[in-house]
Amino acid sequence: MRDMYLLAPADLTYETALPLMASLAAYGYNAVDLANFDTARNAYRAVVTKPKEKIEDKMVAGRAVDLLFEKGDRELSTLDVLMKNFNTGTTVLLYFEYQLARKIDDAAGPGGGGGGGGTGTVLTGAVNAMSFAGVPVTYNAATPVLLENPGPTTLFYQLYFNGLSNGMQKLINPAGSDTFLMGDWAANGNEIRVFNNTPVAGTYKITIG
Repeated sequence: MRDMYLLAPADLTYETALPLMASLAAYGYNAVDLANFDTARNAYRAVVTKPKEKIEDKMVAGRAVDLLFEKGDRELSTLDVLMKNFNTGTTVLLYFEYQLARKIDDAAGPGGGGGGGGTGTVLTGAVNAMSFAGVPVTYNAATPVLLENPGPTTLFYQLYFNGLSNGMQKLINPAGSDTFLMGDWAANGNEIRVFNNTPVAGTYKITIG
């Protein structure tokens, strides 16, 4: 039901905005707005689990949530434009991390949507037990890299150049991640190898750019 799908992005919006409250104040979004949003989403959560006779209360709460989403979308659109100023030089990693934070998982169902979204290349695959997977990449020292481990076992990521190891290994635990510039990892490379030293098969996720 669409009613339930609204809760996932509402919760994600609140949890993302809460630690950024001080930064958003400069754009007209203050603690009172966030408190009102929290009240509305919790009221909506309570209503959608009630019997049908509460349908009118559900509609009122739904309208309140929709209005707050509209305001949040406007503020985020403004922030998207301002953050583009950081997509250069030494601040490109900050912009890359912001783009990742703006992604909303489509698994929330119909009605969920993307935010600013990243533009990087996403590479995913499996790593057999006691083995490794090689992932070809194009090296650029200024390119951001996001290493993720969807699970279920610990993985090691390392940059290789022409079959030779280069740079430090990155240990990523299940559900963990690490973000950095390629140049901070190694001086060159054309392949990322993902090592699985456990008896359980794993999965990797790499975002380049």
